[in-house]
Amino acid sequence: MKKIILQKAASILLVLSFLPFHAFVSAAEEKPSDYDIRLLYTNDTHSHLENMPYLHTLIKQNENAASLLLDAGDVFSGTLFFVQFLGQADAQLMNQIGYDAMTIGNHEFDRTSQVLANFITRANFPLLSANINVDGDNTLAPLYRKEIGDPPQNGNIYPAIVKEVNGNRLGIIGLTTLDTAILSRPSKEIEFENAKKSARKWIGKLKEMNVDKIIVLSHLGIYEDKKLAKSVKGIDVIIGGHTHTKIPKPIVINKKTEPTLIVQAYRHANYLGRLDLSFNSEGILEKWNGKLINVLSKSVAPDPTAMEMLNQFTREINVMNQKIIGNTTVFLNGESRDVRTQETNLGNLVADSMLKEARKLTRADMALMNGGGIRNSISSGPISLGTIRSVLPFQNQLAVLTLSGAQIKEALEYALADINEESGRFLQLSGLNIQYNPFSPPGQKIIEALVMEDAKYAPLQADKTYRVVVNEFLSDGGDGFDTFRLAKEQGKAEILPLVDYEALESYIQSVGTIHLQPEGRIVRIS
Repeated sequence: MKKIILQKAASILLVLSFLPFHAFVSAAEEKPSDYDIRLLYTNDTHSHLENMPYLHTLIKQNENAASLLLDAGDVFSGTLFFVQFLGQADAQLMNQIGYDAMTIGNHEFDRTSQVLANFITRANFPLLSANINVDGDNTLAPLYRKEIGDPPQNGNIYPAIVKEVNGNRLGIIGLTTLDTAILSRPSKEIEFENAKKSARKWIGKLKEMNVDKIIVLSHLGIYEDKKLAKSVKGIDVIIGGHTHTKIPKPIVINKKTEPTLIVQAYRHANYLGRLDLSFNSEGILEKWNGKLINVLSKSVAPDPTAMEMLNQFTREINVMNQKIIGNTTVFLNGESRDVRTQETNLGNLVADSMLKEARKLTRADMALMNGGGIRNSISSGPISLGTIRSVLPFQNQLAVLTLSGAQIKEALEYALADINEESGRFLQLSGLNIQYNPFSPPGQKIIEALVMEDAKYAPLQADKTYRVVVNEFLSDGGDGFDTFRLAKEQGKAEILPLVDYEALESYIQSVGTIHLQPEGRIVRIS
């Protein structure tokens, strides 16, 4: 018996001796030297500088001689750091850690062309976008180079650049969402062109330069990225942004022929993406290993230099936090158990601010705010900007969804389904009143729903279309609102260049003194 076992073992060892060494090296055992290139990436940081010292630590821990550090856009807008410094603080921190390139996102156009130009000229890295035409914009046109940067010069915009890494010449192309014109505030002279056609054009030009390893820094969103990967040949990796998608492992398109990898690192510098790549002699991807690294892990210590820079910025922000923006004569109730189970005056105030401020930018019929997003109350007396930030700490962009009355009713029923559980999905309302029976079966709780139309309330009509303001968390399906997520995926969402606390701040400033009380928007009838 022992002889037979020994013979089998010998046979196995003989077979294994003919296998390449990498055939029995697990992903966990793979070393940086097993790959040709390492890509480190971020997207949609939205000026969340409070996370940058921790991000810097992880970048230093993961970078090597064969790495590039890239960003897929939307550095602008989202916190008071942007309100105060207009991207200059972001540029300083990005320069400190050494970004190699960044694509232009839609929110980079939230302010004037001059604000974007100031960021570009301050950056120690090039910005990319192959599908924007800024010829008619006198501020940005002088910064745009209609050529492949080889090598690129900092402080300019290119459609594409070439970076040499570990003996490999990489082509990097930038793409910006065509929806920028309606999602942000670019000057009327700027045009946004077809992303697929632009990608094909510059891939062709890179191929003419014998550059056959292609990275796309895409601010198109995950749905468009998948279409791009399936319809445009020659792309090896798409580093995406715009939809704030968390992709722990690369999505692989065309795996059996010439694979294209799609990655994205969520948002707000909460994660650092890492993607290791190897190519064969024909420039085709043959091996990869990708993951997201949690920036906010308790094991990550802040980088001292970046933390000192952040502290300097924060000291200026603290002055703004103390700024008084209005007053309230009443306690504004944001207690967790209340905003998740019933109408409150603070819930009304937040929803009203969303609706009224959104109407300055677009058409809107009503606003819905998840109770779980209201995190603090406001005591009677002066209201500071810091208090506003504590009420709405998540700093969500606002979105306008186009929904039918039937879809709105479905969402309202879902919000009330576990009314006794103090769920964060309970909705505070503006422009809409409801009566409901908490003891009715799920999906049948609403007795009446009325929409404000022409200064009076009218029944919500199942087959009528309405424009509904929500925060981006809800539009992404947060708290389980699949109705909202599906509408967004179907292209029925308009993301506004407006953050929730900015809307509340502006609305309170316009009102001056708040006297608001609950007024029967959500009525419980047994």
